[in-house]
Amino acid sequence: MKVYLYCTKGGESLSYDRETRKWVLSPKKNDDSVNGTVCAACDVNEASLAVFSNGKYPNPKGTCLTDGELEAYGKGKPLCFWKLENVLLLDPFSPQNLFKEHAQAHALERVPQSWCYCFPSINDYEKAVILSVRPKWLCKILNGEKTIEVRKSVFKGVEIIGFPREEEAHAPTEEEWKDLGKESQKE
Repeated sequence: MKVYLYCTKGGESLSYDRETRKWVLSPKKNDDSVNGTVCAACDVNEASLAVFSNGKYPNPKGTCLTDGELEAYGKGKPLCFWKLENVLLLDPFSPQNLFKEHAQAHALERVPQSWCYCFPSINDYEKAVILSVRPKWLCKILNGEKTIEVRKSVFKGVEIIGFPREEEAHAPTEEEWKDLGKESQKE
């Protein structure tokens, strides 16, 4: 599924440094900042369920998170590791240019705290997702360091695959799968 990456307004300013050819953060806002815009898109076709086991979550390199950050975010509940693929830069645009429903002129009125479904245009019937990402993490995604986004839920249409480090996590219980389903229904 196509996922639009929205850079949140809070925090540091995210912009592209032409000299180093990297995305950088700075404490001051500048004219080149992409904060408050949709500035990239990617594909998310699979996710892994990460289960808290033996006092920790599995933590692959692509999350760019410490074990402590994962524990603080997940609080012992199952997490979803979204696999980000084919990251593509876009000309930055307002999230209000996306629509809540296809074939109706209901533009997004506000950006989601986490993620929500959207449509790229009123004539486009292919559902997409808009994902709010803090500048610190979007910088890592755009620079190719972060390839796994950690969320508490996943949207419909994404294949949930087994986690590669099975020795560190048990197979999800039926209750854990139900909890994940409940989180996925929230929009």
